[in-house]
Amino acid sequence: MEQTNDKKELLRFFNKADVILLIVLLLLGAGSIFASKIIPTGADTVVISVDGEEYGRFPLAADRVIDVDTVFGHNTVTISGARVSVTESDCPNHDCEDFGVIAKAGQSIMCLPHRMLVRIDGETDVDAVIY
Repeated sequence: MEQTNDKKELLRFFNKADVILLIVLLLLGAGSIFASKIIPTGADTVVISVDGEEYGRFPLAADRVIDVDTVFGHNTVTISGARVSVTESDCPNHDCEDFGVIAKAGQSIMCLPHRMLVRIDGETDVDAVIY
């Protein structure tokens, strides 16, 4: 009997509108966190550097194929669906192709034989990294 009285007391403390408001606030909070992780901000930029010199800057939101031809060799960088990858390279080990895709600020792909670095500049979720 004591347990049912405690439940009744709790139900008297919260009415139906309070419960609905709490659920709506929780859903809004979860939705905003989900949206901030999924929806690209449009401020991110793909920066390609060769031998320490900037080769070009490209918006992450615009799909395109970039041929990077230098004295070190040829690479093809593909931006598609707010994701970046090296899809073709004439270097001997093809590690840059095998790296896969990057999509967040702070991530990068390197091709050491061609001295090429592809990175995404923008706001990161991380304040600091300690190794």
